[in-house]
Amino acid sequence: MKFSVGSRNPAKIEAAKLAVKEFFPDAELVFVDAESKVPAQPSDSELKEGAENRARHALEKSKADAGIGIEGGLVTLAGKEYCGACCAVVSKSNEVHFGYSLFFELPEKYMHEIKNGKELGQVVDEATEKKNTNQKEGAIGMLSSGRITRTDALEQAVLLALMPFVHNAYREKAPVESKKETVKTPLEEKTGQLLRLQADFDNYKKFFEKQKIEFVKCASQEIIVAMLGIVDDFERAVAASKDEADKKALEMILQRFLKTLKEFGVKDIDAVGEQFNPAYHEAFMQEESKKEDNTILEVLQKGYELNGQVIRHAKVKVSKKK
Repeated sequence: MKFSVGSRNPAKIEAAKLAVKEFFPDAELVFVDAESKVPAQPSDSELKEGAENRARHALEKSKADAGIGIEGGLVTLAGKEYCGACCAVVSKSNEVHFGYSLFFELPEKYMHEIKNGKELGQVVDEATEKKNTNQKEGAIGMLSSGRITRTDALEQAVLLALMPFVHNAYREKAPVESKKETVKTPLEEKTGQLLRLQADFDNYKKFFEKQKIEFVKCASQEIIVAMLGIVDDFERAVAASKDEADKKALEMILQRFLKTLKEFGVKDIDAVGEQFNPAYHEAFMQEESKKEDNTILEVLQKGYELNGQVIRHAKVKVSKKK
């Protein structure tokens, strides 16, 4: 199974990779530029339209089995505007399904600036004094203090759009309803209510358990990310050490540290000689070279994955063909 994702945005790429892996572990993914054909700050039906346009464009540009498009923007619910995203998946047989991320409120100040012509990404960049936050944690990451990232929210939308392609229930035809009305006894009514209440309780338990697991996972990831800074310090200390005995001792400690991280699922990201990939690399410098455009020439700071998920992008120098 091959999927073509209509985006070069790292947050969307990572969300698509995580969601597809859940349903299709052996699937191949390619990433292409795709047009949404909707305004830069879409709203309401434009999210669905933009997502489908991106999915169809991605499918046209590659020999894939399905195209995936993601469009973020504003949605009006019960007279109030919320921020969220829509994902469209279009198969080569023209089967189309949609999924939506969770929706959340934006601060009044942000909404005021958006209505005055600014895009949400620009508003968040200015508020955080960062660049390209829409390619990283996004508005939801900033407003939730990192508890929910843009990738987390977008992954939900992609999962929901993929769901009809994998579950047989979506291919079953609805039974032909009898015109004869069935009258339920009071006992049957009460039994039905109890069964629905039991189902709701079971769903709540499952949701709570999943949230607990995610919390532990998030906490572990934060600790490991903090430890990467210590690894950087050791590597700099080894490089700067002039005393051979000190250098050897530092290298032993560093290797033991790296071995421990590896046992917890941490691995470094391949970079030098590879083609630049925004899902794994962050370009800091560009240098003229005889090598093919966007070949990585040097790693300025190592990048790492934790159990297959990028926790720190590799900062790299890339080539520009002479």
